[in-house]
Amino acid sequence: MAGEEGYSGYVSRKRLSPDNTEYSDARILAELIRVGLLPLVWLAPEEVREIRMLVRHRQQLANERRAAKLRVNALLRKQRCLDTPAKSWTRP
Repeated sequence: MAGEEGYSGYVSRKRLSPDNTEYSDARILAELIRVGLLPLVWLAPEEVREIRMLVRHRQQLANERRAAKLRVNALLRKQRCLDTPAKSWTRP
């Protein structure tokens, strides 16, 4: 409990302090690590990292697909192609 109280004291002082710089943040984090209130690092297990990488890649592909559709629709609009089907991205 004593450690948690010390940590909350740091947080409340940080919120009230007008000095919010990277240097002051680094000093506070170093002090919290020194007294054992924060772990040095946490590395996710390999399975979790692989899943994150897969999800990130899938999201990038979805973003690229969306961007391509938006570019095509913008070109059609710019050329005033009004006879395109209403749902041009679905199979008939």
